[in-house]
Amino acid sequence: MPVRTLGGGDLRVSFPSTLDVRETTRTPTRSQTPTTIDQGVIEDVLHDSGFELVEPLTIRPKQARGPVAADDSAKLDLEVTLRGDDAAVVLTDRDGYWSWHAPQRRPRALGDDTATATFELGLRPPGGAPASRGLVDGVRAFVLRFGAPVIAGAAIKVLEEEVHEGLVHITSTDPQSWAQVKSLSGIQLPEGGAPRILLFVHGAFDSTVGAFGSLARGPGKGFLERAIADYDAVVGFDHRTLSMDPLANARDLLARLSVSRADGAVVDVICHSRGGLVTRSLVERLLPASRWRGSVNRIVFVGVPNGGTNLAEPDRWSRLVDVYTSLLLASSPVDDIFLTRAIAGSAIKGVGALVKYLAAYAADDGGVPGLAAMEPDGDFIVDLNRHQPDQPEPGQPWFVISSDFRASAEQTKFKLIEGIADNLLDGANDLVVDKKSMAARRRSRRVCQTGARLRHQFVGLSHQLLLAGRGGGGHAGVAVRGRGHRAAQHSHRQGPGIRRPHDRSPQIGRRRDQPWV
Repeated sequence: MPVRTLGGGDLRVSFPSTLDVRETTRTPTRSQTPTTIDQGVIEDVLHDSGFELVEPLTIRPKQARGPVAADDSAKLDLEVTLRGDDAAVVLTDRDGYWSWHAPQRRPRALGDDTATATFELGLRPPGGAPASRGLVDGVRAFVLRFGAPVIAGAAIKVLEEEVHEGLVHITSTDPQSWAQVKSLSGIQLPEGGAPRILLFVHGAFDSTVGAFGSLARGPGKGFLERAIADYDAVVGFDHRTLSMDPLANARDLLARLSVSRADGAVVDVICHSRGGLVTRSLVERLLPASRWRGSVNRIVFVGVPNGGTNLAEPDRWSRLVDVYTSLLLASSPVDDIFLTRAIAGSAIKGVGALVKYLAAYAADDGGVPGLAAMEPDGDFIVDLNRHQPDQPEPGQPWFVISSDFRASAEQTKFKLIEGIADNLLDGANDLVVDKKSMAARRRSRRVCQTGARLRHQFVGLSHQLLLAGRGGGGHAGVAVRGRGHRAAQHSHRQGPGIRRPHDRSPQIGRRRDQPWV
């Protein structure tokens, strides 16, 4: 079996004679319509996420052209030299399906403070991939090292320390202009209180720019322009999604909203995936007892695991990181370098923290509270869905957008991810969350959209749902308020932030001086 030594002597690769293994050169994509993320972008975001690139590899069949059958013999053995507290992983790209690989066994000490990590990379397609993917016509592999010092206590918290925490002020349709602020105190709000705010809450392994930056393109651009024009502030909430559970995130969010200049704030929320659990924790667990003089009115839940997701169970974490990485990278707009870097950066930095944890530390479900909170039968989901005193009652203007994802014939990368997700999840799903889990809410109205164009449908539906409820749904009693706000309402004093029954909530697309029709 041929053997090559690469990476300055730190990488040894053994491979079948039917394959050709060589270093991948970093060259920019020259196509006017690129269809895959540039090699240099991947290398940059890996570096920014704390990975050292030992060597990028390309594995191809030796035939001049055409695929080779991916039989059991089509596999590579890799040995990576480690120094000090190093650990290693390998990230592979099989035509759009990205997969993380941990060493086969514990690193073998070599003396002189060095060790060797051993990997066996099979080239067979992952379980659930379409039958047409039984052939391999080239695989990219990134051999990576990272520091894995001994950490006392919560290792995942240290690994997630680079995640930005705070609000993001969205002031235009150019995501590069979105500014990070600590709280609402860093945003210019109108005098007199009662500002109208639209809040975006992202999901796991993500960020505001990564999750919602694409709204600045295509059909989302008009939606975002109208939101910025109609609300006094449009903000996102950046937060850790692994080392903190959604309730801890919600406490942090409430503190950032609870500033004097935002007294009486009326907040509408668009939340995605795990961000919906953060939003529900805020509204159902914290607001009933808080002294915040504000209110949460309309909420749009997009693909939220209200009943949990099976991918959050510890025995599926290794597939979870693959599906998330593949999905986020496949959705990157490769013709927009800023958004591509933002989305790819969120994918690799967020997922990479969990990968490092799985590869280098004694992983258990209790060590990653942000994921444990999404287990279908876990304590967090069970408690959240149990009726509690002072919880919002039926009639709230809350809406669910769910999807059973079906890729079109030309969406080959998504088709591959769809097959794998269907093999992992129980029933209809949006590639990460079971559809039945999205509607596991007793107090929300469900708006179900299916198909591969969910991003486009989300824009129109969110617009319509935020416009909804102009009749009885717009009354003061509908919004969920903090105790301080509710006490003022009960006294019938028209202080800051109190909305009388004839008041109307902010509506996207309606000028502030435009009459109701």
